Amino acid sequence: MTPKAAREGAFILAVAAATHILHDGLTNSLYLIFPLLRQELHLSLFQVGLMKSSYAGALGFGQAPMSLLASRTGEGPLLALGTFGLALGFMLFGWVPTYWGILLVLLCAGIGASVQHPLASSLVSRAFQSGSYRLALGTYNFSGDIGKLAIPGLVGFGLASFGWRWPVTLLGAFGLLAAGLLWVAIGRARPAPLETSADLHGGVWGIRHRHGFRILASLGMLDDSGRTVTLTFLPFLLLQKGMTTGEITVVLMLLFAGGATGKFVCGWLAETVGVVRMIILTEATTALLLLLVLFSPPSLIPILALPLGLGLNGTSSLLYATVAEMAVPGQESPAFGLYYTLVLGVGALAPSLFGFVSDLTSVRVVLMILAALLLVTIPLALRLPSAARSLPAQKTSLTGHN
Repeated sequence: MTPKAAREGAFILAVAAATHILHDGLTNSLYLIFPLLRQELHLSLFQVGLMKSSYAGALGFGQAPMSLLASRTGEGPLLALGTFGLALGFMLFGWVPTYWGILLVLLCAGIGASVQHPLASSLVSRAFQSGSYRLALGTYNFSGDIGKLAIPGLVGFGLASFGWRWPVTLLGAFGLLAAGLLWVAIGRARPAPLETSADLHGGVWGIRHRHGFRILASLGMLDDSGRTVTLTFLPFLLLQKGMTTGEITVVLMLLFAGGATGKFVCGWLAETVGVVRMIILTEATTALLLLLVLFSPPSLIPILALPLGLGLNGTSSLLYATVAEMAVPGQESPAFGLYYTLVLGVGALAPSLFGFVSDLTSVRVVLMILAALLLVTIPLALRLPSAARSLPAQKTSLTGHN
């Protein structure tokens, strides 16, 4: 990369990372609020799961339409507008008194949030297409975990003094300010225009290897479902174990810190040992630690939370970076949009399904089922190297022999 391109790439990466921090921080704050909402509105676990699914469903299924819309509007302006919609939704969430009103507001906030992953990922991968795009995407993905750790931490410690409504409202107001700054920053960045042609047989979604993409998306759907269900229902298990709101906040912060570490460490290790081995390691670790948490006393759970978070989030950045390898150069945004729609869409449906099962059985049974389901990723991961060998000439790092 030329010095000018490197400076522009660094600026775009910084803007994308800041946006990721805000979006993921707002999203993960919901996990702290759901137990309080359940008590306040006397909800079933299915209703709690439906709240998460309302938000995550809009976020997930909106990814592909937003990525296609970006081909007309440009990625930057749409990214700023979506951030504005997310922040406004959180402000309203803080004041809506009824369950159905909350569902509607979360649905609208999720639509705003749907712009972030595909458009920011596309901006970063294109800005670094002649450089170290995998490292840049890994940095971008890692930034989201900073938001997952910092913003819910602030919200969690505000819950004891102010309840949940004021912290959420102030968080939304801060998001509106950030959206304005993002609009100005994107104008300065002037990212390269999005390529929309369907050359190299990429089709409308820009995918040059459909078989490999299907395997990758299947892994992503299982991985994201495992993460979403764990974070949604783990607080209820901890409540059953007699832990206080403050103790649960600490456990979640350790989970998020482990997730941030996982994205950094797993991305680094994958360059040496390979993506497939790291996927198997992180998913097997997650399943084992989930079972340990189920049968451990409260005093041991904070110790298990950090490595559990590492396993929960370690796989995701490996899969995200591989999406760019399977996309036609210049058509990364539609490919990312389709990937995120499939992965986050299925992940959005999972809390409602598992919430229904939990009402029929228990939270403990649901997490045991989830641990078993995560092991399905292992045979899928073993099929990735054969898919990689079929890619058009391009350097990959699935096997670790670069």
